[in-house]
Amino acid sequence: MVPILRSPINVLKNVYENLRPGAWVELQDVDGMVHCDDGTLPPDWPVLVFTNLMVEAFAKLGTTSHAAVFGGQYLAQCGFVNIQHHAVKLPYGTWPKDKRMRLIGKLYQTAAEEFFPAMGAIQLPLLGWQPEEIEVFFAHCRNAMKDPNVHAYGMMHFWSGQKPWGTS
Repeated sequence: MVPILRSPINVLKNVYENLRPGAWVELQDVDGMVHCDDGTLPPDWPVLVFTNLMVEAFAKLGTTSHAAVFGGQYLAQCGFVNIQHHAVKLPYGTWPKDKRMRLIGKLYQTAAEEFFPAMGAIQLPLLGWQPEEIEVFFAHCRNAMKDPNVHAYGMMHFWSGQKPWGTS
């Protein structure tokens, strides 16, 4: 949700003003980036290309596609305290050896496959792409996530902050 907001600070200030002292707020979002810990991510991997294109497209819209990484900064700027952060790896595909992470990877792959056309409908035409180009590109993205030799993942960020006691 945060990447579509031009001013997450204004939204969070509104949340802050409407919370009772001691109450908490939580932000959850993927960071819109591709990560890899073992060097298996090629620079031309289609999903990486897609995320880089989203950075460019969101910038044209006056927002940032990787706003999730700034959740703590946003909360602090609005006056929240006791800020906490937790991040979870979301593998692109079923490459992990761990059974649980393999399942998460399959679910995230499915979600990403559904997400591509939704994003492509707005952002890629903004960058001058034609519908036929977009469909071919997304087919490459879908196929790329099936490659067990690329150990790429996204990150889900969970941020929480508390309105200080003794405030109104």
